[in-house]
Amino acid sequence: MSHYQTPDQLSDQLSDQHSDQQSDSRHYQRYLPSDLRITVAWPGLSGCLRPDPKVICRHFSGTGLQFGSTQAFAIGEKLILDIDLADIHLTELAATVISSYQTSDDHWSTEAKFCFINKRMQTPGISCNLLQIAAWLGSAKNLRNDLRNDLTHQEHSL
Repeated sequence: MSHYQTPDQLSDQLSDQHSDQQSDSRHYQRYLPSDLRITVAWPGLSGCLRPDPKVICRHFSGTGLQFGSTQAFAIGEKLILDIDLADIHLTELAATVISSYQTSDDHWSTEAKFCFINKRMQTPGISCNLLQIAAWLGSAKNLRNDLRNDLTHQEHSL
């Protein structure tokens, strides 16, 4: 029995697969970055005493996120984030502020990168859930490469 397929058969097979993928993708819920619930805290006891700033997610990439708030954050500042979207609840994610600038009189835009060097951040469940959130938010394009590059960059900076 030959496993050879004619070009027409291959084309039909690929077309069927593409149609199946398109119909599958319509079954998944899509969310907006603003649907992501984020709680920001600071490490240590002093972090528990600071009030929780209210933040709104503007962009999520799986290696980090950008959020808006009425509070300024210092570049290099360590944060502890809790993230909720649908049935995914991630707690105590380590992140570092890499950018924070004022957008209006009382609003700031802040970008933070997840600290994958942190031991807790290296569990497979964390990475899988971050990837799932990014996929739901529609920003999963090249995400695995972003994660790999971010981890490689952080290892070299040690």
